[in-house]
Amino acid sequence: MPHLDSAVGGSTTYALADQFEFVERLKRSQRLPPRGLFRVVVADVDGPATGRHSHTLFFSSLLAAPLYQELIAAHYTLPAPGKHGPFNIADLTPADYAPIAADEMTRRVRQHLDYRRYGSAPIDPARRRNVTEYVESLAAHAAATEIYELAPCRWFSEPANREYPHEWSHALLEFREYVLFDTLARRLTCLTFAFD
Repeated sequence: MPHLDSAVGGSTTYALADQFEFVERLKRSQRLPPRGLFRVVVADVDGPATGRHSHTLFFSSLLAAPLYQELIAAHYTLPAPGKHGPFNIADLTPADYAPIAADEMTRRVRQHLDYRRYGSAPIDPARRRNVTEYVESLAAHAAATEIYELAPCRWFSEPANREYPHEWSHALLEFREYVLFDTLARRLTCLTFAFD
């Protein structure tokens, strides 16, 4: 049931963030030594029963969801109202979630796992394979899945970036995120990569 924001002169306004509810099913992290973390969040999605949904309503609800508000770094995650990884929730909008094809997502994930910084070893091949196989399995079953990238990750992860949205953003050199919404199973999967 949508939350009633106000009723004035016979009109009713509903809060965009109350249209969808996310019921957490799984939160898992896998370290990507020496300097990374792969995070998976899976949630059931309750909301409008129609086959189609509004991009704006869906992502407004996700941004407001407590399960999405976390500091995410390469060595830890913790609940943080108003924050998501290196970003302030108040600075993110539904327009920041751009559609991406499944094969492009898997290509980019393989590229993220090539992450190297001077003087650091590459990610262990077994861990790399574990992540790529998982992402490829999601992509292979993506017929009814909409896939989005969190677009501000591009500018944040640029080597020349000097803009840090909040005080903990400095803990990351690179942050990547993909949001998958299976519209038939009503299942959200959020894939995050964080490197320091």
